[in-house]
Amino acid sequence: NTISDNLEENPRFTDFDNQDYYPRRNSPLIDAGVNTGLSLDYAQNARLQADAPDIGPFETPYRSVSAEPLPVLGTKAFISLTLLLLFIGLVAMNR
Repeated sequence: NTISDNLEENPRFTDFDNQDYYPRRNSPLIDAGVNTGLSLDYAQNARLQADAPDIGPFETPYRSVSAEPLPVLGTKAFISLTLLLLFIGLVAMNR
């Protein structure tokens, strides 16, 4: 037998090198499984905690999210954004 629609991207485990195969919050494994009728996962947690079961032995309480990481602001962008928000706040207070 073969399984169609295999996952071919990084599963984003918590710590693969140290054998921690629990999915991270942005893992494509979340809500991507098929409900097989199991009520508990490997850690004895409820198997169905969201829209669909997760792929793998562990069920997370997370809902599926975009696998793309959020952009990280550099120091200059963070300072600029902070100053802009501070300026907007001061303008709003002086009205």
